[in-house]
Amino acid sequence: MEQPVAPIKESGAGKHVELAFHCPRELFKRHDRNAVPRLGVLTEEIVSCEQIMVWWFNTKVALHNGSAAGYGSGIKSSNLGSQSQASEHACSSLCDEVVIL
Repeated sequence: MEQPVAPIKESGAGKHVELAFHCPRELFKRHDRNAVPRLGVLTEEIVSCEQIMVWWFNTKVALHNGSAAGYGSGIKSSNLGSQSQASEHACSSLCDEVVIL
């Protein structure tokens, strides 16, 4: 399986993403027939959350346009802004992981 280009293990949110996909990853490694249904449940839950989809889209557009820090809520100087950007990045990474798996 191909791994994400930019691992997200540095952030606390990244750790939760890693944990969420640990089970399906292990099932795929073992060629367990339950891997696809487990990944399907995760995928359905992620896609059903509109905010995650918006953040994923915004992150991809910002990266495509060469502005890795210029996306999101518009709050850039406050701690709230950095927390929001961390959440957006984690959600985007979550979606990327679904695509990879």
